[in-house]
Amino acid sequence: AEAHAKLGALCLAKTEADETEADRTSAISQVAVEQTVLRESRKLLEELLSSIHTAAANARKDRGQIVNNFGDRNEGMQIGVSYGAIGGITFGKK
Repeated sequence: AEAHAKLGALCLAKTEADETEADRTSAISQVAVEQTVLRESRKLLEELLSSIHTAAANARKDRGQIVNNFGDRNEGMQIGVSYGAIGGITFGKK
Protein backbone atom coordinates (compact mmCIF):
# COMPACT_ATOMS: atom_id res chain seq x y z
CA ALA A 1 0.00 0.00 0.00
CA GLU A 2 2.85 2.36 0.87
CA ALA A 3 4.70 1.67 -2.39
CA HIS A 4 1.46 2.11 -4.36
CA ALA A 5 0.79 5.46 -2.65
CA LYS A 6 4.37 6.57 -3.28
CA LEU A 7 4.07 5.63 -6.97
CA GLY A 8 0.84 7.60 -7.30
CA ALA A 9 2.36 10.63 -5.58
CA LEU A 10 5.40 10.54 -7.87
CA CYS A 11 3.24 10.34 -10.98
CA LEU A 12 1.07 13.29 -9.89
CA ALA A 13 3.81 15.46 -8.36
CA LYS A 14 5.02 18.55 -10.15
CA THR A 15 8.60 18.50 -11.36
CA GLU A 16 10.99 20.39 -9.09
CA ALA A 17 13.29 23.01 -10.64
CA ASP A 18 16.46 20.96 -10.11
CA GLU A 19 14.84 17.65 -11.10
CA THR A 20 15.22 16.33 -14.62
CA GLU A 21 12.71 14.18 -16.43
CA ALA A 22 15.25 11.34 -16.26
CA ASP A 23 15.34 11.67 -12.44
CA ARG A 24 11.56 11.55 -12.29
CA THR A 25 11.38 8.54 -14.61
CA SER A 26 14.07 6.77 -12.59
CA ALA A 27 12.24 7.40 -9.30
CA ILE A 28 8.96 6.11 -10.74
CA SER A 29 10.75 3.06 -12.12
CA GLN A 30 12.41 2.34 -8.75
CA VAL A 31 9.09 2.52 -6.91
CA ALA A 32 7.47 0.25 -9.50
CA VAL A 33 10.28 -2.31 -9.02
CA GLU A 34 9.90 -2.01 -5.24
CA GLN A 35 6.17 -2.64 -5.59
CA THR A 36 6.81 -5.76 -7.69
CA VAL A 37 9.39 -7.09 -5.22
CA LEU A 38 7.03 -6.52 -2.29
CA ARG A 39 4.19 -8.29 -4.09
CA GLU A 40 6.40 -11.31 -4.86
CA SER A 41 7.77 -11.36 -1.29
CA ARG A 42 4.25 -11.37 0.09
CA LYS A 43 3.31 -14.21 -2.24
CA LEU A 44 6.30 -16.27 -1.05
CA LEU A 45 5.50 -15.55 2.61
CA GLU A 46 1.89 -16.66 2.10
CA GLU A 47 3.12 -19.90 0.49
CA LEU A 48 5.52 -20.46 3.39
CA LEU A 49 2.75 -19.88 5.93
CA SER A 50 0.52 -22.33 4.10
CA SER A 51 3.30 -24.94 4.13
CA ILE A 52 3.82 -24.41 7.86
CA HIS A 53 0.09 -24.86 8.54
CA THR A 54 0.05 -28.05 6.46
CA ALA A 55 3.13 -29.44 8.24
CA ALA A 56 1.65 -28.64 11.65
CA ALA A 57 -1.63 -30.34 10.75
CA ASN A 58 0.24 -33.41 9.52
CA ALA A 59 2.33 -33.52 12.71
CA ARG A 60 -0.81 -33.43 14.86
CA LYS A 61 -2.45 -36.09 12.72
CA ASP A 62 0.51 -38.48 13.01
CA ARG A 63 0.72 -38.17 16.79
CA GLY A 64 -0.57 -41.38 18.34
CA GLN A 65 -3.47 -41.40 20.73
CA ILE A 66 -2.58 -41.88 24.40
CA VAL A 67 -4.84 -44.02 26.56
CA ASN A 68 -4.36 -44.23 30.33
CA ASN A 69 -5.89 -46.98 32.42
CA PHE A 70 -5.51 -46.37 36.14
CA GLY A 71 -7.54 -49.26 37.44
CA ASP A 72 -9.91 -49.11 40.38
CA ARG A 73 -7.49 -47.79 43.03
CA ASN A 74 -8.51 -44.30 44.04
CA GLU A 75 -5.38 -43.20 45.87
CA GLY A 76 -2.00 -41.68 45.19
CA MET A 77 -1.11 -39.64 42.18
CA GLN A 78 -2.54 -40.55 38.82
CA ILE A 79 -1.36 -38.53 35.89
CA GLY A 80 -1.69 -39.46 32.26
CA VAL A 81 0.76 -37.37 30.27
CA SER A 82 2.61 -34.39 31.70
CA TYR A 83 4.69 -32.20 29.43
CA GLY A 84 5.67 -29.95 32.34
CA ALA A 85 7.61 -30.29 35.55
CA ILE A 86 5.93 -31.78 38.59
CA GLY A 87 7.25 -30.78 41.99
CA GLY A 88 6.29 -30.24 45.61
CA ILE A 89 4.38 -33.49 45.89
CA THR A 90 4.49 -35.77 48.92
CA PHE A 91 3.06 -39.26 49.17
CA GLY A 92 1.72 -41.05 52.17
CA LYS A 93 0.32 -39.75 55.44
CA LYS A 94 1.58 -36.55 57.00
